[in-house]
Amino acid sequence: MSGVAQSFLQRYGKPVMIGEFGTDWRGWNRTNDLYLRGWREGIWGGALGGSVGTAMSWYWEIIDSENDHPVY
Repeated sequence: MSGVAQSFLQRYGKPVMIGEFGTDWRGWNRTNDLYLRGWREGIWGGALGGSVGTAMSWYWEIIDSENDHPVY
């Protein structure tokens, strides 16, 4: 994700905002991503890779129900 932000910044001279992302089209999959690395990469890749903010996950309801907010 940071590569996308950097390429837009270089090409157009403006930062980009990644609105929403998901790590798996089938849904929130804790079994295959036990430590939520894909979600963390989406958040921090946008924030530290030249984007104007963090990307937002499609699965906000589950993040809320699992109380995963401290990751932010």
